[in-house]
Amino acid sequence: MKKIIALLLAAVMCLSLVACGNNSSSDNGSSDNGSSDNNKNNGVELTTDNFNDYFDISATVKPGTKTMCMYKNDFVDLYKNLECDISFKGNPNYEFQNVVVEIEFYHTAPLNSEFESSKTISVSLNLAGNGYGSCVVDTPVQSEEWDNISATTYTFYSVKNISTTLDYSGYSIVGVSGTAIKNN
Repeated sequence: MKKIIALLLAAVMCLSLVACGNNSSSDNGSSDNGSSDNNKNNGVELTTDNFNDYFDISATVKPGTKTMCMYKNDFVDLYKNLECDISFKGNPNYEFQNVVVEIEFYHTAPLNSEFESSKTISVSLNLAGNGYGSCVVDTPVQSEEWDNISATTYTFYSVKNISTTLDYSGYSIVGVSGTAIKNN
């Protein structure tokens, strides 16, 4: 009888050890999951302050529709709008998830800084951190003034050459969201 009780107790202890072993391995499994979660958490949340560390930006602003007018006995070009393009090239050491960049293009009237027009666009980047966007920004001239263009309009809204016109144009990054994750 004592032998049977001893065998039963030994069997119960073995089952306890097996059960503890299973809990231990399931704990290890959950800690593995935790480490993969930690790997996900190793991703960097992108912001307007840190995005320059993870992708490069190339932007161009060029004259779009133009109108000629007489100014000081010479024909000059007035630009009704500007064509804006922007592209992104990601750092190959990172993967990019759910990255969206908001860009504001603007144009200010050279001789009157109160007249400004702008357009904001959103560009989604792919996993490699690459993306492209474009838009047209109207120069700050009321449409009815374009129907009856004059040197006075020129004086307020435009300048003689393209390079100077573009000196009053540009872009700024107004929002960045998403995650950059270091490649293994």
